[in-house]
Amino acid sequence: QKKIETWFWRVALSEDYGSSTESKLARDFPDLVRWIEDDLKPERLDLLGFNAGRLDTLTSRLSAAYKAVNALLLREGCRDFVSGKAADKSTFHSMPLDIHHVFPKHWCRVAGGEAARLVDSIVNKTPISAKSNRSIGGAAPSDYLPRVVASAKITTEILNDLLASHLIDPALLASNQFEAFFQARKLALCKLIGAAIGKPVSNVPEVEEPSAGPDDDLIAEMPLDSADPDFDEAA
Repeated sequence: QKKIETWFWRVALSEDYGSSTESKLARDFPDLVRWIEDDLKPERLDLLGFNAGRLDTLTSRLSAAYKAVNALLLREGCRDFVSGKAADKSTFHSMPLDIHHVFPKHWCRVAGGEAARLVDSIVNKTPISAKSNRSIGGAAPSDYLPRVVASAKITTEILNDLLASHLIDPALLASNQFEAFFQARKLALCKLIGAAIGKPVSNVPEVEEPSAGPDDDLIAEMPLDSADPDFDEAA
């Protein structure tokens, strides 16, 4: 099972089956059987990996790697912002999770710079429910996080735990530090991907020390009347 999992994540995250699917499948199947039965690892498997730079341009939900990153987050047990529930058989139909922006499109486009350039990257997206997405709206995280706290009737500490289940740094999000958030989450996703494919991700960026973020209780101190009527659509 572990060998099949390694093969699956490598071909999915490397987007290897994006072309010549039939010929690759015809070659992979007997190679996988030999690997399982005789422990003869397919040579082609070592050629498949993941480049950290691909996360910046991974924007299309048609991409196998885009779907795979989403699947990895769900497998790790990321929980919905409002309900606090993870995706499983009991919630799959009653509370479907879809990919939505963490920093909303509207905010990123107004902010400009790297936020506008990287807004649709999978690094800035995560699986949450439609209700959570409506709570986010199109406002800055410093504005929408108090709304999530109020809507879910939870404490800031619980919300921080929910955000961490998505590999999101709560302090960087609450202080609207897009670039630092993006850098930290990109690194966390690289570690998650590396564990899944059983080899290090290539070209992982150096991590810069972010500027000081807010105190843990900053979210609770923010005003709750800053709702934005616009909400960020799934992308």
